[in-house]
Amino acid sequence: MIFRITLGVLSVLLFLGCNVKGLNHFTPIQSHYDLLKVASSNQNKIKGPYCCSGKTLIVRNKDSEPIGYINIFGWQGKAQKIQQGKVYSKLEILVSGIETTERPQPDIIQSRLLISAQEASPERSYRIRVGCVSYRFYDLESKQIAIKKQQGLYFKGFPTGLKVDVKVSVCHKN
Repeated sequence: MIFRITLGVLSVLLFLGCNVKGLNHFTPIQSHYDLLKVASSNQNKIKGPYCCSGKTLIVRNKDSEPIGYINIFGWQGKAQKIQQGKVYSKLEILVSGIETTERPQPDIIQSRLLISAQEASPERSYRIRVGCVSYRFYDLESKQIAIKKQQGLYFKGFPTGLKVDVKVSVCHKN
């Protein structure tokens, strides 16, 4: 009798352990990153939902499973050509995160963060939440130049510094 009860309880615990991992399962192994130092080049390969160009950081949980991705260095807005090369009005950072904390292997959903050269500053932080993953980008160091005709600021080349904090919160698929 005791054996049957213990076996039943053990079965339930194993079922719960295998199917409902909880928030601790999704806690990032690291929550602060210096993107330009740790993101690696895609080298024309697929990394999560991103392919080919740029650099991608894979955010992993304590079991080394991906819970989010950050693909840096895309440009948006029409490129302006000046003597020193091309300049861009917006930096595009592709971000993704798990859609729910209810399942052990949830789907990854995608979004993007656009940072305007007009608003970019090392003192500002830029936040975005994708599914259950929140990102806070800060310490954006970049070369920005003004084009006399346009009277606007543009990015010249890639940023030289960018950091991010990552946090996962309990959430349910909508």
